[in-house]
Amino acid sequence: MQLSVSDNLTLTGGKQLDVGAQKDFTLAAGKQLSLYSREGAKLFSSQNDIDIQAQGGNITTWSTQDTHISSGRKIVITAQDELTLICGGGYIKIKGGNVEIGGPGKLPIKNAGIRKADIGSMQGVMKSFEPSTFDEKFVIRNALTKEPIPGKAYKITMPDGSVVSGITDASGATSLNSSDVIGNMIISLVKAN
Repeated sequence: MQLSVSDNLTLTGGKQLDVGAQKDFTLAAGKQLSLYSREGAKLFSSQNDIDIQAQGGNITTWSTQDTHISSGRKIVITAQDELTLICGGGYIKIKGGNVEIGGPGKLPIKNAGIRKADIGSMQGVMKSFEPSTFDEKFVIRNALTKEPIPGKAYKITMPDGSVVSGITDASGATSLNSSDVIGNMIISLVKAN
């Protein structure tokens, strides 16, 4: 079953609203997805990983009280350019292979001793989210019969304002169009002279 509207769709429950799926559950938004709770929020995964990515922007977390990060095994923090810890005016900065420690107070070191060794280095694995170019074909169909329309003149207005014109092939498909944005394309049919 598919439920679709051209403008707004609102679901409201006076007490509780439940949505479930036996397999996959997907939420997708063309612009922004917002989740708000007045009394807390929880995200659980009983098996496998939880993956959070900001592929074209920043990730910001903020708490007016304490923030706790715990792991049953190990914690690895990796930054490609710079890693900085700041608290009370003191800081530890790691950049370009150098480690800088500074602050307005003292630096007590409490351990059994300090051992100096040769140079060491460790590299982290970074993900890349460079913009990709998508190749897309569109099939022109009759609005009533849903059958493909071959040999029909069309034009596609791209997000940057450029226009691609052509004639649909035997299967009613347009030519292969390359763009870094799949959405925001406008396809219109051209009337014969």
